[in-house]
Amino acid sequence: MSKKRALVLVPGHADQTQRIGDALLREAKVRDGVQFEFKAVRLSPIRWDSAQDWLVGEIGYFEAAADAQSEGYDAVCVLSAGDMAINQLRSVLDIPVVGGGKLGYLAALMVGTRFSLLIHWEPWRYLYKDAIDAYGRGSLCASIRSMFPSIEKEDVGVWTVDENEREISRIIEVGRQCVDDDGADVLCLPVGLYWTYNKLQSNVPVPVINAGAVMLKFVEALLDLGLTHSRVGFPRASTLEIEMFHEMVSAAVAHRASRH
Repeated sequence: MSKKRALVLVPGHADQTQRIGDALLREAKVRDGVQFEFKAVRLSPIRWDSAQDWLVGEIGYFEAAADAQSEGYDAVCVLSAGDMAINQLRSVLDIPVVGGGKLGYLAALMVGTRFSLLIHWEPWRYLYKDAIDAYGRGSLCASIRSMFPSIEKEDVGVWTVDENEREISRIIEVGRQCVDDDGADVLCLPVGLYWTYNKLQSNVPVPVINAGAVMLKFVEALLDLGLTHSRVGFPRASTLEIEMFHEMVSAAVAHRASRH
């Protein structure tokens, strides 16, 4: 039997895509039956700090996977704690489309009663809060705590190993505050903080959900069970505009390049 193929969309810079993919595959311990292929999204926001930026992200994610089914993929995974474009992709794809947001929160509530979400920057808080509230999980979220009060990087898509290591102590401190001060009995890491999982889990007394790894395992289960999204809950688009989105993103990428 041939392997199933799952497309995994990664925001940010292409040179970091494989590093992120390798880390998530190690944590998820996926079987040989599914081949996860990691692809950098062509169009991503620079700072992700406003509703405008999230719109850019939605367009970028949608364009990157809208042809996944015709390209032979059996599932799409969206590395996004905000579940960027998953509903839009479900309207044009029959294969499973899974994000790392709602799934991570629900997984947290399977092993605890109140979760806290750890995020990088304080300006991102309202975007995550809106998503949690939209899923009806606001009352079960003990807190959203950020590592830093303001965005300190010009381009949040660029991270180095040294930067990651320097920030481990900070996220452990924040994680303990969620437990000791906020009453969380499980911690949830968005996909962008995948690299903190092992150190954090070994330094806090509660389970830690690595949303990216959970997403890969869930997709593996959906493919084994032959499940996909409901056409009653997610109606199929009657008119496909996929080529229009390809042209929009190509124009946006060219516009950015012209400014540098």
